[in-house]
Amino acid sequence: AAAMPLNLDSLFDPSLRFVTPRLSLAPFQPEDLDDLKPVNSDPEVTKYLPYPTWHSQADADAWLARLEKRTAAREGLQFAVRLRESNRVIGNALLFGFNIEAEVAEIGYVIGRAHWGQGYVVEAMQPLVNFGFTTLGCHRLEAKLDVLNTGSARVLEKLGFTHEGTSREDWMKDGVRGDTAFYGLLRREWRA
Repeated sequence: AAAMPLNLDSLFDPSLRFVTPRLSLAPFQPEDLDDLKPVNSDPEVTKYLPYPTWHSQADADAWLARLEKRTAAREGLQFAVRLRESNRVIGNALLFGFNIEAEVAEIGYVIGRAHWGQGYVVEAMQPLVNFGFTTLGCHRLEAKLDVLNTGSARVLEKLGFTHEGTSREDWMKDGVRGDTAFYGLLRREWRA
């Protein structure tokens, strides 16, 4: 199929929402930050993330500033993942790393430890993956994670992603070197 440029306008539509049986996703707003504090202040949650554990309001503010800069530059969009029952934000989901010509985007996600093991991440990411292949027009979605992050690897496998390889000792967190596992999903595999 001939390449069509990614439809970034559809992603950066402020009214964009996704609703699943237990969750709702909407573009992240500054007022969502308070709910996210306990998530990103937990070293177990941030162990494999590319940013430091939050220890203060300044850390949260710096994260929000990076998010707003990335959104303004149309380099990525962060969604607040909320429980429909309580309307509390329990994590976030991200589409970013766009390669417009190759029709590729990257996904990312984080969820609070209290909500691990309950299928929330797969439920949150399913509509984002569907959106990526349909409305956004991706040919390929990809994800990168620390090879030790087995929970995240299971999420990607449930979403249909394939482990495509490993890059050795290519990142540092708190002075410790880590290996990155690369995952990908093609539109034709998603359709099947």
